[in-house]
Amino acid sequence: WPSPTRCLKQLEEMLPRILSRRQKRLSAELEQFSHGLSRIPRTVEDFVAFVQFIDKVDARQADIDSEVSMLEEEYHQMETANVKFTSEDDAHYRMLFAELLSMR
Repeated sequence: WPSPTRCLKQLEEMLPRILSRRQKRLSAELEQFSHGLSRIPRTVEDFVAFVQFIDKVDARQADIDSEVSMLEEEYHQMETANVKFTSEDDAHYRMLFAELLSMR
């Protein structure tokens, strides 16, 4: 039979890695969106592509907000349960909110 203590230890090791991967994927997507939104269209074709890009970002906005809220809740639960994560992951997590604000 599995040992509850061993299972808990494995969960405490796995959860930070899982959340870190999800946070990094989301952060990369936000960075890509922010970069695309900062471009200034120079031609009509660029402007059309820019408007299409804005539509793409807008279509993902609700999902992104949901993913960020879920990550926020999961990190809060980890802190409450004293599950350790690296200071690097903590910094990346906090940067996620800055990236989200810059995208808006």
